[in-house]
Amino acid sequence: MNVDDYLKRFNSINYKEPSIQNLFRLQSNHLLNVPFENLDIHLGCQYESLDLEFLYDKIVNKKRGGFCCELNYLFYWLLDQLGYRVAILACRPYQMRHEHYSEWFSHMALQVSMNESQFIVDVGFYAHNFRAPLKFTLNHIQPDVTGHFKIKPSTSASAHDPAPNPHTFVIEKCANEDLSLWMPLYEFNIKPRRIDEFKPMVDFVKSKEHLRFHQKSICVIHTSYSVLKLVGHKLSEVIYTNSAEKSRTQSTLTTNEVFDAIRNIYGINLDREFEPKEDS
Repeated sequence: MNVDDYLKRFNSINYKEPSIQNLFRLQSNHLLNVPFENLDIHLGCQYESLDLEFLYDKIVNKKRGGFCCELNYLFYWLLDQLGYRVAILACRPYQMRHEHYSEWFSHMALQVSMNESQFIVDVGFYAHNFRAPLKFTLNHIQPDVTGHFKIKPSTSASAHDPAPNPHTFVIEKCANEDLSLWMPLYEFNIKPRRIDEFKPMVDFVKSKEHLRFHQKSICVIHTSYSVLKLVGHKLSEVIYTNSAEKSRTQSTLTTNEVFDAIRNIYGINLDREFEPKEDS
């Protein structure tokens, strides 16, 4: 495993020195060059998602992407190697369709401490990823390429603990110009976690019991001012201007066009094909 080769993978070899500015460049460049994707699940691959050497070979040598824990765990290794003070955080995304949060450890984010400030870093949050790290400042609106974001104390509780956890926070996003409609993205807890704590949930996500990933083949990549999402045969693009959503387009591709898009848009060369899937 080589730090320089990983940095070259996402055009960041000049940003090795630990600094806030370079941290922002590293996250942005990663999102612009390394896709979120779950194609191994649809290719029927059997592998250990939390093995660093496997992830390095997949993402760096084979120029693939990965899902949240895969992308953020390898990025954690990189930041640690570069000298950043970084911790792994457990998260639970908000499911808009069902209007509730998923289970803890179903998403991973990172916390980086620098110059008496903390930043939430994430290179693996599906299509709503903030392009730059978020400064851990409560209720402060932070403009980003892909919308406005803010961090708030969590007000949710559980059946086991009716009081909100004081160490749990929620990231919200607004993509409209007048900042009138905010949606929760995910909750995170600031207690540093070990990577093995994520294994049961990662194994579940890869199993056929996790319908979301098995019913959808997904690729997501950022461009300078947009996010391109391929789900099954449907390719969509959301274009942003002045931290707000400007337009949204969607097209339906043939199977051949899907694999052309995987290769030409997402930079992924597969050694075999699969049946693209999207749930209804």
